[in-house]
Formats: sequence, C-alpha cells, structure tokens
Amino acid sequence: MSKLKEQVGGDHYKQFPIQPVEFCYVNKIPYLEATAIKYLCRWRDKGGVQDLEKAKHFIDLLIELENKYDKPTLKLDPEVSGLRLSTRLDNSILNGVQVSSDNTRSQTG
Repeated sequence: MSKLKEQVGGDHYKQFPIQPVEFCYVNKIPYLEATAIKYLCRWRDKGGVQDLEKAKHFIDLLIELENKYDKPTLKLDPEVSGLRLSTRLDNSILNGVQVSSDNTRSQTG
C-alpha cells in the first residue's frame, strides 16, 4: 500500500484528492508554507480554530524571517526551465553593485 494512502493518527487528510504533503512536495513548497497549508487543510476535521492559529503562527514566522533575512531568494520562473536568482537584494550587501531585472550587473556611484 502506498504511504500516501496510509495515515497515522486519524483520517483528516483522506478526504482530499491529493494529500497536502504530496501537493507541497510536487510544488516544491518550503517548510513554513507547507506547514501552514497542512493546518489550513485540516482545521475543520481535526484541530478547529487552534489549527487556524497554528497556520497563522507559521505565516507570522515566515513574515518575520523574511524581514529579518532580506537576502536573494530562488524563485521559479514560468518562462524558463529551472531556478533563477531573484533581484530582491539588499543594497548594503551589494556594496554599490546594482542588479537589474534581467540579472545583469553594473557599478553605481
């Protein structure tokens, strides 16, 4: 039997055509986002409002960490196969190098 058809500790995911874990894996969704999705999917059938609070907590953690570690991120580009470096870069890290939207670099000042 496929592990995706098996659930340990309840049946709150079995109602879905695709389990949250498979959805997150196939779509390469990172941990914090995937955990929020898990709680949002199951809240009516398992933890109630507490699961909504847990999902909110993981979203708040993601916001806090994104603000704390403002750094280049890898994003999927639908027009290009593979990953591409985002241009959301902190100027203090670049030390006078600007990165344009096409990821070309030029010296400033």
